[in-house]
Amino acid sequence: MERLSRSKLPAEVEADAENRQPIMSFRDFTGLRGGQIKTSVDNLSVYPGDWIAIIGANGAGKSSLLLAIMRLIPTKGSCWIDGVKGSKIEQLAEQVGFVFQNPEFQFVTNSVEEELLYSLPEAEGGKDAQQAALEELLRQYDLLALRKRHPFQLSMGQKRRLSVASAMVRSPRILLLDEPTFGLDARGTLRMLEQLERLRAGGTVIVMVTHDEEIVQRCATRVWQVEAGRVTEQSATSAAHTEEGAPMVCK
Repeated sequence: MERLSRSKLPAEVEADAENRQPIMSFRDFTGLRGGQIKTSVDNLSVYPGDWIAIIGANGAGKSSLLLAIMRLIPTKGSCWIDGVKGSKIEQLAEQVGFVFQNPEFQFVTNSVEEELLYSLPEAEGGKDAQQAALEELLRQYDLLALRKRHPFQLSMGQKRRLSVASAMVRSPRILLLDEPTFGLDARGTLRMLEQLERLRAGGTVIVMVTHDEEIVQRCATRVWQVEAGRVTEQSATSAAHTEEGAPMVCK
């Protein structure tokens, strides 16, 4: 078993829940397909540094929840993000990143670096600053040697790293992922979890659909169960969260 060390969060993230402001809140929120409710959240809030595992049977509505948050399907009710009730994808782009289960659904260009530049905003320093930001993303997600490669020519693990890098281009405060470790071997899974933990340790909210019970036990700070579309909070997992900085064992 390899070990994944849990980093200490910034002081404001480690504050007690009652002293923190939620970054995302749901009130009677539903997502619909074909006019029928496919996912519903009555009253839940999300806080900086949360790693939320979304679990449930196939077809329960887990992916529909992520699509509803992104307003990629029709919705009713309220989903407030950083105090703003966004209703359009454009309003959410700065705050929420989304990683599809199939990373190829996200790719729209002909090379890894073009894929990142496509979403990378031009910084105040102009092209030089934008190029510096690109180089940092390539380095951070171990894509430097692959920068000229077509995204479809990458391995599954490389595709998933690129999809997460693309989603994080604008440094969103919330990252939604639909089974990001699906199809990865143990090494690729650990690598992905390490990257997500670094993001969480910096205050990014991780909201992740998964069927992997060990990831739920070892990585999640909270668990949401989806049954017949209804989302409810389960008791928190704590095996890896009992002590600050304690090692977290991942397969």
